[in-house]
Amino acid sequence: MFHGQEFDAVKVTFKKGTGDSSDDYYIAYVDPKSGQLKLVSYVVTYAVLRKNKPMDQLEPHALVFEEWQDASGLRVPKRGTFYNWKNENIEGEPLGVMEFSNVAFSEKPPESAKFAKPADAVLAPLE
Repeated sequence: MFHGQEFDAVKVTFKKGTGDSSDDYYIAYVDPKSGQLKLVSYVVTYAVLRKNKPMDQLEPHALVFEEWQDASGLRVPKRGTFYNWKNENIEGEPLGVMEFSNVAFSEKPPESAKFAKPADAVLAPLE
């Protein structure tokens, strides 16, 4: 339940040892009638972002999608607001907003060079 409405929920996790933060998880709340995503609650365990907090002290957050747009024939988020997430509900004032603009999709994959690490890139330490 969220705001008095029942949603289907899907939890996404990762196999231990996958990437730098395999303990991350995401729970997607989907409107069962429309099939549209309403919100995602999540915990990010990447060491730099958790600021040395023990894993059991990490607080979940939520991204609530409020506006939608059509892009290349797909319905995708346009705007979402971040909140603290406690007891299966948003808590407190908004933490921030994410907006998606100029969204487009292509059937042709981008060139692999687009994902190459720049020569002057610096990697942040894990701890």
